[in-house]
Amino acid sequence: MKDGRLGDMPADEFEEYGRRAVAWVAEYLAHPERYPVLAKVAPGDVTRALPAEPPMRAEPMEAILADFERAIVPGITHWNHPSFFAYFAISGSGPGILGELLASALNVNAMLWKTSPAATELEEVTLGWLRQMVGLPDAFMGIIMDTASVASLCAIAAVQAGASEVAAADTDAFAAAAMALNARANGVRITVLRDDVLDDEPPDVDVILAGDCWYDASLAEGVLRYLQRARRVGIEVLVGDPGRRYLPTDELVELACYDVRTTTELEDLELKQGRVYALRPPR
Repeated sequence: MKDGRLGDMPADEFEEYGRRAVAWVAEYLAHPERYPVLAKVAPGDVTRALPAEPPMRAEPMEAILADFERAIVPGITHWNHPSFFAYFAISGSGPGILGELLASALNVNAMLWKTSPAATELEEVTLGWLRQMVGLPDAFMGIIMDTASVASLCAIAAVQAGASEVAAADTDAFAAAAMALNARANGVRITVLRDDVLDDEPPDVDVILAGDCWYDASLAEGVLRYLQRARRVGIEVLVGDPGRRYLPTDELVELACYDVRTTTELEDLELKQGRVYALRPPR
């Protein structure tokens, strides 16, 4: 609410500040080298630059844009910077930024086809293009993930704990290569399977370790079905997880909790909790 008016920003005001915001973005993209690669702030600086309590009245956009420059921009690590070489390449682009503007204006929620037919079918078509570009077959269906693999961590830990034979599975070629390198660096031998095993019958093993598998709804559903099949044939199933959204807590018994020190360069906290669970026996 502004000046006693209820509702959203008037269209003419939106256009005025929209032009200013786009002009700022254009200037930023043209000269990212003017900024430091790493933010020159200490933990807590941005928090202290913001009000401790919510505002009682709406602020004008002029003040909000000034706060953006004053409090937010100094706390940004600039992935656009030409000297930024950490983690992975920047995924933003001018067309992408404009696309996000249009998508946010439409308030797209593509939960089902009915909630946004265009978004659903556009996603299917563009992912089909990506599948063709990387040489995958027409029948390929799956989930796009990053190249990190917790399977390698579980496999290496199992060998170091005394397992006589260990296999680690991941569908991603880069992850499979990383598993082999990690095993070699830790002086252990593992079998690397570049396969989607979720539709297979459980292997002839004593224990299955499932690490950090619950961050995507469809993946979590498939993993749980696979692990339940394994449990039914007598295989012990242990799950490691840092508190992901789709963790099936009703199916698990917590065994241990560990404080894991991380870094704010990678995570939002310096200390996170990782828990180990056992999958309940079949009911």
